Amino acid sequence: MIESSSSIRILLADDHAIVRSGVAQILNDEPGMSVVAQAADGAEAVELFALYRPDVALLDLRMPKLEGAQVVEQIRGRFPDASIVILTTYDIDSYVYGALKAGARGFLLKDAGPELLVQAIHAAANGDALISPDITRRLLTTLAGLERAKGRGLARVLVGLAIRHVGETMAEDLAGYFGSAEELLAFARRYTGGEPEAVQQLSPDKGSGAIEGLARKSATSIFAELDSAAVRNVFAGLARAGVSLVATTARRAAVAGVAGKSFVLTGTLPQLKRSEAAERIKRAGGKVSGSVSKNTDYVVAGDEAGSKLEKAVELGVTVLDEAGLLQLLSAEAAGAS
Repeated sequence: MIESSSSIRILLADDHAIVRSGVAQILNDEPGMSVVAQAADGAEAVELFALYRPDVALLDLRMPKLEGAQVVEQIRGRFPDASIVILTTYDIDSYVYGALKAGARGFLLKDAGPELLVQAIHAAANGDALISPDITRRLLTTLAGLERAKGRGLARVLVGLAIRHVGETMAEDLAGYFGSAEELLAFARRYTGGEPEAVQQLSPDKGSGAIEGLARKSATSIFAELDSAAVRNVFAGLARAGVSLVATTARRAAVAGVAGKSFVLTGTLPQLKRSEAAERIKRAGGKVSGSVSKNTDYVVAGDEAGSKLEKAVELGVTVLDEAGLLQLLSAEAAGAS
């Protein structure tokens, strides 16, 4: 806590020089406040905090080298009593939760205005917290729905994080493929680390990977966000709150001869509905597409197969009947017994 007669010493970190200049002028013009250091990236912010030991650090959320939540983690790891306020244009829920979970004492949007900014600095310096009113209302709504969300599983959590390229279908696919947040985040770390096997598993150089429709560019964006400190902190907080972070549907178990292969279903199968066959293929690690191409590995044909079967024959794609598909999937049944 700062004595009332003392000036509040502030570290300001933002990668935009014009923003730093404007915010610094506002704070330096405020009686009892002084900006003692300015950083242009996250790594510099950590260094300057250790050097100047300010009373309050005012950080942008998205900066080069280290993002805001990572800066909060590193500063608080070395200086547990550090008072940190986030000032950003991003109000995405995952960023808000991540920064607050990491230990930030305030979260403001850059359009909040000078008065609210000064209030947040005073609150942080005195060990209190101030969050933008709009964000506070959203947090309260989220907390009110937390109990309802506890049993809804990993896919619903992924949808709620509002990660770019992750809608309901992709969330279900990711949850079904990895089975749990622990496995998903471990894979995200491998993918963003450039591990060749991980990259080829989901976004190979040719064709599509184990999750249908997940292209290289989208996969890179999704796993980068999943591996961010902000999202990892959100998952940690949800786990502590008792939210289920496992898939509500059966996890896919890779089956040799099926995993990574592309299937097209056509016609009426003798026993299985096409939706049931598709689900079993996906559980075994295969992909189901709606059209036949040179990248298709198998066409599963039933009665009245039509033009898809004709195209498969034309392209030399292997054609299976239901019995052939079940034989391929037999490893799945053996593993489940």
